[in-house]
Amino acid sequence: MNNSIKAQVRKLWECCFNDTPEFTDLYFSKRYTDERNIVIEKENKVVSALQLLPYPLTFYNSTLQSWYISGAATFPEYRNQGVMKDLISSSFYRMQQNGIPISILIPADEWLFSYYEKSGYATVFYSDTKTIKKSDFSYASSNLYKIKQHTEYSREVQHYLNRKLKEKRSAILHPEEDLQVILADLSLVDGRVITLEKGSEIEGLAILWKKKNRIYINELLTDSEEIEKELFYYLFTKDIDEIHRTQASTQEEGKPLGMLRIIDVKQLLDLYASANPQNSLQFNLTDPLLAENNGFYSLKDGICNKSSIQKGVPQKTLIELTKELFIPLSPHMSLMLN
Repeated sequence: MNNSIKAQVRKLWECCFNDTPEFTDLYFSKRYTDERNIVIEKENKVVSALQLLPYPLTFYNSTLQSWYISGAATFPEYRNQGVMKDLISSSFYRMQQNGIPISILIPADEWLFSYYEKSGYATVFYSDTKTIKKSDFSYASSNLYKIKQHTEYSREVQHYLNRKLKEKRSAILHPEEDLQVILADLSLVDGRVITLEKGSEIEGLAILWKKKNRIYINELLTDSEEIEKELFYYLFTKDIDEIHRTQASTQEEGKPLGMLRIIDVKQLLDLYASANPQNSLQFNLTDPLLAENNGFYSLKDGICNKSSIQKGVPQKTLIELTKELFIPLSPHMSLMLN
């Protein structure tokens, strides 16, 4: 690929998304690479494109590599012609070639949830936003914590962020490259990372931005509920009337946020079986887009065996299986460039 392709992809992005020029500059300088890009061309013109961004994902006691589909877009005059379907199929093939077992994405509009389901994506990531008002908040600070603001990358912040995320049964992690971009994105909206420290150890972290007299928290991780209250107390001393906190949530309490597609079913079931040796399962699975996933799966005593499809065995769809594996874990998704 050459710069003319990159320029065309940027033009497509600007046509389809309402991002500021500053954010678009950031994305194409920090996140876009030719190697991550997939396009469909017609008459020597890019008509559809997407990028595949790497994100580690924890699943029980393992960490897998997932690729996040970003910037999926088609010029309006080429829509409803199956172009995006072909592009997504191409991304699945590339993931298979690179041994990537999972694909994730965040639909740009509500109607796209059903669209991506047709390609095998299941909604497993949920989020919820709560508002904390200064007038309702009552807390006396212990003054035990030192509060720092960070606008530059910090290895200590990186370590704490991923350590807390790894405590969850399933969560998307943020490697150094991604955290650098998150910080650069925050700088465009007067955002920052705030840490609460006791001694030299971070015991709480918030990633937030301010607009007028409101604070918007995109991630909040602490070692205790007391530290969370210390943070709110600190923020309310800064001419803030409301705190809007968005956080990963359960299916029951949250709204749909992101979707997941299993690319390598056997690899996921090997890990699931090992982590849940008490569970026994037998089923046939047919994947309309990735025939390598078709087969009869038997899980018993911590081992998953796969063979050809058998008669008289219950059938599972890929979406049903994905939800059974991930929904009980309430997987954590935050800080994505959506």
